[in-house]
Order: sequence, then structure tokens, then C-alpha cells
Amino acid sequence: MLLVHSNKEDAVAKWRQSAGRYNAGADADAVRDGENNEVIQHKTDAAIPGAGSRYHGVPVPDYQPPDTIEDEVDREIEHELFDHDKPKDAWKQDAGPITPSPFLFHQTPPPASLWSSEPLWAERQQAVVAAFKDSWRSYAEHAFGQDEYHPIAHKGETWIDGGIGLMIIDSLDTMLLMNLTDEYNQARRWIERDLDYSKTGQVNLFETTIRVVGGLLSAYHLSGNDDLYLKKADDLASRLLVAFETPTGLPWANAKLFGTKLPSSYFDPNPTSTAEATTVQMEFKYLAHLTGKKEYWDKAETVMKIITDRVKGGNSLEGLLPILMNPQTGYFQGHEIRLGSRGDSYYEYLLKQYLQTARTEPVYRAMYDQAVAAIKKYLIGYSHPNNLLFLGELPYGANQPDKLSNKMDHLVCFMGGNLALGATEGLPVSEAMAQLTRSDLEDVKIGAELTRTCYETYNVTASGLAPEIVYFRVKDGYSKPDDGTGYQQDIEIRPNDAHNLLRPETVESLFLMYRLTGDRQYREWGWKIFSNFVKHARLPDGGYSALNDVTVSPPPRRDKMDTFWLAETLKYLYLLFGPQDLIPLDRYVFNTEAHPLPVFTPKIVDPGANWSQYVRGLATATPYKDLCNSSTTLSTYFHLSPSCDERSSTYSIHDFLLFPTFLSKDEQYLLLEACNRKLKRSLGKGAPYERGHFDGVIRGYKECVVSDWQKDAVRVQPLIDRVKSLFPKDTHWDVPHILDLSKHGEILAHIDNVEYSGSIVAGLSLGSPAIMTLRHKDDAKCWFEVWLEPGSLYIQRYA
Repeated sequence: MLLVHSNKEDAVAKWRQSAGRYNAGADADAVRDGENNEVIQHKTDAAIPGAGSRYHGVPVPDYQPPDTIEDEVDREIEHELFDHDKPKDAWKQDAGPITPSPFLFHQTPPPASLWSSEPLWAERQQAVVAAFKDSWRSYAEHAFGQDEYHPIAHKGETWIDGGIGLMIIDSLDTMLLMNLTDEYNQARRWIERDLDYSKTGQVNLFETTIRVVGGLLSAYHLSGNDDLYLKKADDLASRLLVAFETPTGLPWANAKLFGTKLPSSYFDPNPTSTAEATTVQMEFKYLAHLTGKKEYWDKAETVMKIITDRVKGGNSLEGLLPILMNPQTGYFQGHEIRLGSRGDSYYEYLLKQYLQTARTEPVYRAMYDQAVAAIKKYLIGYSHPNNLLFLGELPYGANQPDKLSNKMDHLVCFMGGNLALGATEGLPVSEAMAQLTRSDLEDVKIGAELTRTCYETYNVTASGLAPEIVYFRVKDGYSKPDDGTGYQQDIEIRPNDAHNLLRPETVESLFLMYRLTGDRQYREWGWKIFSNFVKHARLPDGGYSALNDVTVSPPPRRDKMDTFWLAETLKYLYLLFGPQDLIPLDRYVFNTEAHPLPVFTPKIVDPGANWSQYVRGLATATPYKDLCNSSTTLSTYFHLSPSCDERSSTYSIHDFLLFPTFLSKDEQYLLLEACNRKLKRSLGKGAPYERGHFDGVIRGYKECVVSDWQKDAVRVQPLIDRVKSLFPKDTHWDVPHILDLSKHGEILAHIDNVEYSGSIVAGLSLGSPAIMTLRHKDDAKCWFEVWLEPGSLYIQRYA
């Protein structure tokens, strides 16, 4: 086994200039109603190389905020927010004083202040706090304790008799982060005195988990471990487990609460959506970690095991999944693939499960990367005539992957920020730049373009607010002719889709993109969106309502204020305008309802076993002799000379196998440190790089063999065993070999001695990116280059 530590900067530059071109096209009604798509029941300016204009993800270092939003407009928003007879600055008093302490919540490490150091943005934060207080005051006066609120009728309703605390619990952590002591104490008293889950009724598993269980767990952490919230979360989650009592372990869409009795199995004839079944994992895993109850972890992991089996078994489009599943069979139902409703948060939680458990579950990172590659290949479209990037849908799924629909839900807008989060794993681009791969930079660029598109769906309407669904006019595909209503040429809004539910997905991406890139334009866009919410959605006597038609101004109102307005939309706006160290993204992961949960290292199980099982399953499903490079890997990491035919009968391009993301970043660091320690023990501290190898092939190197990893064995051996699991069980293995190349070190062209090295060489590439060139021994014009990113596994076989 060869461990390569390479620093070939000139080769990397050459690759990026020539061969390293990204080609995305070469690879790789029970739940929601039809009307509103809802469940029925600091400054950092980091440039991104090669990403184009600001709209394409490049924060401009000398950028100044545009002057289109004047102070007069700010005063107008203040006037809309509060009673007109109050003094001009009374809204600041409503929101509370700008003070760094005491904080109502606990964060490790604590932020320096709740408020932006820039007065303008601190005031805008305060305006968001005032909007929250206004919304809460209306609810508390007219529907306190009810699950949902109708702010025009001043009435509430519950999902089941007595309610489950939906609005109150979904708002808890927003109150904590905004330091709203009175509102928080009011909510906590109700939870302590009045909330009881010993009741009978049916609730949606997904919505109850992300809003209520997630809200309670976030409040538990942020409150400094107030045991009230953990007990309530445990009580409710134990009752929700009945939904998992199916023939396969894939949950029913709904869970039936059985009052004071223990849950018992029941039958739900409806399919479950893929997103709903796979978006309870963060909450159940964190609850298992806190309580020590392994059952929560096992239920969540059983679902993911089913999904993993479907992906390995070829029941997906290169990691993209149909949106419905049958809990009785564990297989998909129908073919439609989309990133909107019923599909969206599956992809979100692949990444976030990996981040939440301190990167100890690399199987989900691998599945996420596979899915993102397929998104780039199949779902990206561009509008006409202005080339807005959008993520379309595949109505016929894998059966017709070339039939991309030009429809995009507002729900899809979470993906812009999610792509950037996946690239940097929570660090600002400026800090993560040295570790970002070409694919990572591409993800940030696409995320920026998608976020811009989502903003434009607001910007083109008369109200300045986005509709629920848009269609993009495309040059060669179907598009409805312009209906004369004045919409911009690229974006079409149909009458049934023109409503706005105060959704958070676009401002969620604005928050993430600002935190990760430092581009101030995202803040300005967020302020413009918030200003239009205040202008059009705020009710004269308090509260905010959804809107029926954003294409007219003023838009008619719809009598609904969903809980996510308080839980997500206003929270993300508050954080967007706030300081960078408030809920840092490398220490917290937001669930899909914007409840921040801390990163933790699991103790209740061995999460690394998931990855080993995944790789072993891959090897079992695909025999070693049949392993081959995917089309995504070939198009992204291989550069073939014109004379090199990958379909040649005399050799096979698949005799050189590449697994680009075999090791997570944490595993790379662990293994690299172990290799450096071993080199120091073997060669002595400060040993120089050798000028030349005995055979003249290697220059500028250090090397040693490893017969014993000593104290590092407990951490390193599982990584080596993971490599071995890809091979037949009877494979003979030599001891691992470490080769460390200096900055100018190189391996010259050579032919391996098969008698010495064997017919198979497996190598893990660590440190810096490198390029490996392989040339046919009988045809000098036939060669190919392979881009080796850190963490890559390569296998040379059948020499």
C-alpha cells in the first residue's frame, strides 16, 4: 500500500489550466395538499478563483453596498412595523436594548455580542426582532397554546385535541437567540404546566419531529441543558416510534398517539415521502446521544440502511431518488425525482448527518457527493434569455433522465446555501481555501448562482416577494408564451402558484452564503426581502399573514401564519444581519426547521461501522473484477490523450480505479499525522529528503515501511481495513509503505517490477493534490492523466 504525500504545485496549476475542465454533463397525497404544498395536518471578502462575477459566487473585495435602499426607506419600514403615534425610535425600545449581556442562551464558545458591530446592521437586526415580537404578541393574545394561527380571524387550531405545542416550541430557540426573556418565560411556563403528550390522535411524523422534537432539543442545548425540554422530547419521541413499526422499518407518514398507553402497531395505507422518512435522523440521533437510548439511533439508521441498499442496488439515478416509498416493501413507488417537496431534505440531511456527528459517518458524505454529482449532471438548467441557473425536475425519473422539467419550487432554494456548506463544511471560504477541491469550488459557484436565481424570483414580482412555484422559460424546451402581465422574460408565474407562505428557504441560503463567502450583497438582498414582508404581510392590528398573489401590489392576504415564519424565516434574517460568531457553522448544524443542534461525537454506537458496512456492501454487490470508474469520475478526474481509447481491447482504463472521496477530511488529517509520526520514529526528527532513489526513479522523498502503527493502530487500522474490504478475502497483502514527496519531489516514468511489487498497488493520496500520468509501454502517444485529490484511493491492477 502506497501513501503519497504530494506537493506538486506546478502540476496542479497545469491541470487547472488545461486538462482539469469540469464537465457536469458527462456523468457522475396523503402528505401534502395541492394548494399550498404543506402537510395537511466582521466582514470577510474571500475570492473564489474562477467563479466569474459576484453573482457567480465571487465576493468583490472592494464592493460597497448599493445605495438603492435609502435611509428614507428604512424609516418607512419602521413606520410600517409599529404604531404610527409612537416616537420615531420607539421600535428600538420594543426590541430591547442593544447589549452584549446577559445572554438568555448558552453557546460554546459564547459570542462577543448579539448585535452586529456595524450600526446599520445592528438596527436591521433589531427590526427583525421587532417583527418577531409583533408576530408573537398577536398569536399570544388570540391563540396561545394552539398549534396553528390564523392572524386575520384571530383564531387558532390544534393538530389533535389539546395540541402538541407546535407554534410555541417551534419559536423557542428564536426567543433564546434574540434574548427575549418575557416571551421565553411565557412559553416555558406553558410547556411546564400545560403541555402533555398523553393524548390520542394522529400527527405527521416528519413535521412533528423537525418542529417539536427538534425545537425541544435545540432549546435544551441553548438553555444550558434545562431538563424540562429533554424530558418532553423523550416523551414525545417515544410515542412517535410507533410509526417505525412496519414490515421494513421504513416509517409510515403519520404516527398515531395512543394516550396513556404504550404505542402499538397500526396500519397506514399511504406511501411515505422519501424526504420525510429520511429527515428525522438528526433529531433521533441527538436524542439517542443525550438519553443513551439506542433505540432512537437504531430506528433512524434502519431507514438509512434501506436507502443505502436501494442506492447500491441500482434503484436510483446515480444517487437521485424517487420522491415516494412504500413502507411495506421498502422500495420506491413511482419514478418522479425532484429537489422540491417530498425530496428536498433527504439531500440536506445526507450532508448534515455527516457534519452533526463530527464527520464520523463518512458514508453519508459519500452519498451526498454522489447525489450532488448527479444533480450537476441531470437537474441543472438555464433560463432564456438571461441564463439563470435553476434546478428542474425529472417527472419520469431514471426512465427519461433527459426530460428535464423547467418547474422549480421555492423549497428548492435551500440548496444554494447547502451546496456551499457542503464545500467548506462550515468554515468561511477564506479559511477553507487551502483544502477546497476543484469540485468544492464548483459547488460554491453553483450555490451562488442558484441563490441569485432564487432572489430574482422575488425581484421580478410587483410585490417584491416570491411565489410558491416558478417556471423558467428555456430556449429549446416547452415554455408558455408571455401572458402580458409584465413578468421578466426568464421567469413565468402561473395563477395557481402565485401565493407566498412566508417561507424561509431563500433567506436560509442568503444567510449561509453570507457566512461562508462574506459577500455583503446577500445581506442587502435579505434586507430588501424583509422590507417587502413588512410592507405587504404585516397586518394593521399585529401579526403577519401569507399572501395569495405576489404578482399584484398590494397582494391579497391569506389567513395563515405558519410556525416556520417564527422558527426559520425571521431567525435566518436575524442571523444574516448579526455577527459571524453567533451560532458558528463549524460547531452547530441547523435541522431542516432551522433549529441549531450542536456537533457531537457519538458514544452510543460505533458510527464508523456504517462506512465499513457500506464499503463491504459495495464490494459484495459489485465483485472486485467488475469494479469500474463511474462516468462522473472519468469526466472529472481523468484526461485521456487523443490516441488513448478507453474502449480498447488491449488494455482497460478501468484497470486504474479511482475513488476520489474515500477518506473524509478528518480521516485524512488523522492518517497524515500518523504517517508523519511514523516517519520521524523511523528516520529521526528533522531527517532531510533524499535526493535520489536507488533505482533513480524517485527524487526528493522520504520513505519507510510500517510493520506496526503502535499507538496509532486503533485509529489507522480501520482505515486500512476499509481499503482491504474492496478486495477478495484471499488477497495477499504486504506491509504498508509510506512515501513522502517534498514540494519539488517527483516520481519519474517507470515500469513496476511485478515480482517485487505484485500485480496490484493500492494507494491513498494525502496532503496536497497531485497528478499521476500513465503511458502505454508500447505506444508513447497513448497516455492519460489522473487528478488525485487528497483523500483519494487509487488501485492499479492486472499489471
